[in-house]
Amino acid sequence: MRLISNNGSVARGEVSLLAITETCLAVALTFYLSAHFNTLRWLATATCLAPILLLRTGKSVELGVSIFDRLMRPIRDLSLRAMNGLAGPIIIGRENHIPTAVAHTHRLFGYGTVLPLWAVSLFAALVARVTATIWASITHPLTAFKAIPDNWARITLTTDICTPLEIVPGHPISGQASLQDQEPMFLDQPSGDTPATGTALFMPSLLLPSVVIRLLTYTLAVPALFYRWSLKATSIVYSPLFFLARSTFHEGTDFPTELKLICRGDFHRILEVYSRVSIALFILKFILMQIWQGFVDWWQIHPLSQFLALYVVPEEIPIWHLVHLLNSVLVVVFMFVARRALLRIELGLPLLKTANRRALGLINGLHWPLAIYPIVCTAYITVQAARNWHWPSIGTKWVPW
Repeated sequence: MRLISNNGSVARGEVSLLAITETCLAVALTFYLSAHFNTLRWLATATCLAPILLLRTGKSVELGVSIFDRLMRPIRDLSLRAMNGLAGPIIIGRENHIPTAVAHTHRLFGYGTVLPLWAVSLFAALVARVTATIWASITHPLTAFKAIPDNWARITLTTDICTPLEIVPGHPISGQASLQDQEPMFLDQPSGDTPATGTALFMPSLLLPSVVIRLLTYTLAVPALFYRWSLKATSIVYSPLFFLARSTFHEGTDFPTELKLICRGDFHRILEVYSRVSIALFILKFILMQIWQGFVDWWQIHPLSQFLALYVVPEEIPIWHLVHLLNSVLVVVFMFVARRALLRIELGLPLLKTANRRALGLINGLHWPLAIYPIVCTAYITVQAARNWHWPSIGTKWVPW
């Protein structure tokens, strides 16, 4: 486990302590703001949009880069005119570099040229990401659906404020922006007479004072960070995706290696802690329901506890709580079987590899329906409370009708 993340750690799926801290803070802040403003509409909106935002796949990334380059091509062509002394934006293309046009266009048009380009470039990036995600999800729905747990785990467990912001994911030049860079807009900006290998949006260091550059960068960073924290805050609803996100972290090619990754990897250890805490909280709630007569009334004392009561359901034990409990128990069993099998391998004792592999595979398969059902129930409860719709409650029934 790392303290903070970087590009390499996110790619390798290494858990960041700062990322986990941010997720916990985002959840706590969401409950506080919900109680303060007496509404769950923001959380309900984020809950409904999160699956769409998490449909990123390798195909959508490639398509997004292609769409972005196509959208920026006309502006790139105009930039070629700037090389001949004509007016044009400060844009460079995948195969062209403009070492002197920046300063020349700056002399002709001043600082005002860059600001519209900034907006155009960001709009092109947004259109490219949304279009690519939707199209890839339509053409490869199963792949996109399976990517949701992996993407969510990457956001909540491995990505923190130290991870460069992604403008166009996967783009060789304009894909990321970092608050820590001295030239904070885009990484790998071309400098001097070095040819460019990708589509950089512009070179702001030659056009604008550093103060203005940083102001524009922070303006871009605010919505991007808000997007990240919104996804982290939806852990209230989507935390069962923990049970499904194992493919985020590379699996071994053979059974002993897989067992080592399971038993000694950070993700599975965090998953086991999460499961044990869930089991302990369920047992605590059950005991308090039996011995504390004012247990239900206590949750109505404070606005914050009232919102928590939507998910705790102090007056009864809903079925989706039992399903989540079963999923947590399966994780504990899964880790026990994996550790036992790894111990026998390390001690050189005989092991039924096929039987153990099938047992672990069966538990993995059971996680899917057992995780999706609580997510649907908590999302239903969130939207119902946010809109004040008089929908039937779920309670001890499988469905609300």
